[in-house]
Amino acid sequence: MVWGTVHDRRKYSRAFLDLPIEFHINGVPDAHGGIAVDGSEIGFLMYTLQNIPEGEQLNLSVMFPNGFELANLEARAEVVRRVRQKQGYKYGLRVVRIDKDEHIK
Repeated sequence: MVWGTVHDRRKYSRAFLDLPIEFHINGVPDAHGGIAVDGSEIGFLMYTLQNIPEGEQLNLSVMFPNGFELANLEARAEVVRRVRQKQGYKYGLRVVRIDKDEHIK
């Protein structure tokens, strides 16, 4: 399987993104940043410098353009896959909670 092709066996189609993410790790007051590089109805692929263990839940705010301003999509996601990169980490995030209004976004 070639990464990102239409021959992907996933149940939900993915959209390629390049959107900033701000996230909070449970119990840590500071916000961290990352980049959403793709997403679907059920999750995101995110790059960040933060080392986060699999199973950790994050409060996400994905920022995207809406006309001439920025809008946020708020969700709670779980780290289901972690891959160490040369610089930082690549994470598979599964959405575990999202409000109906946010899901529409």
